[in-house]
Amino acid sequence: MMRPANRVIQIATIFGYDTKLPVRGSEEAAGIDVFVPTYNEAFEKDFEKMNSNPRDPDFKPAYGFGYGTIRIPDTGPFIHIPPHRRVVIPTGLRMKVEVGTYLEVANRGSMAAKHGLIFGAHIIDSDYRGNVFINLINTSEVQQRIDFGQKLAQLLHKSVLMSDVKLISDEEYNRERTTRGDGALGSTGR
Repeated sequence: MMRPANRVIQIATIFGYDTKLPVRGSEEAAGIDVFVPTYNEAFEKDFEKMNSNPRDPDFKPAYGFGYGTIRIPDTGPFIHIPPHRRVVIPTGLRMKVEVGTYLEVANRGSMAAKHGLIFGAHIIDSDYRGNVFINLINTSEVQQRIDFGQKLAQLLHKSVLMSDVKLISDEEYNRERTTRGDGALGSTGR
């Protein structure tokens, strides 16, 4: 089988972090696995910054979504995510991709199927140069544990259509009719 030409994802680790570099799980895997960094001061600082509101320490987001915490028992640290809560996890990595491409953070099948852990919308644009953060949501009825060093997510490197946005009148918009029209969710299943 002839493989297409590879594109390059340039990766730099952020000073102070200790993290595994992303790797493919197999030669033909579409996604590139990303890991939770080792627990250290740099990780803790960014974790605290992303999982609190400096203007209001008692802030609790709407809809019952709060933040996970780092727990440090005798057996070693881990990230605790209560049921129906979310956490933002820093990767300690910066990534650069070519213009016209982007990285999409995707669920790992085992995290979603076995633990009910899914990711919020994640697009890493070609012009973003900061720490890549992963927004993890616990959809289950029980607390979940994320261990430091474990696989967290996978990245998909994709092409993007760079479209211009053009404002048109409602009259111009309605000139072209379709079978579906303005039918919303579930309208094609009737």
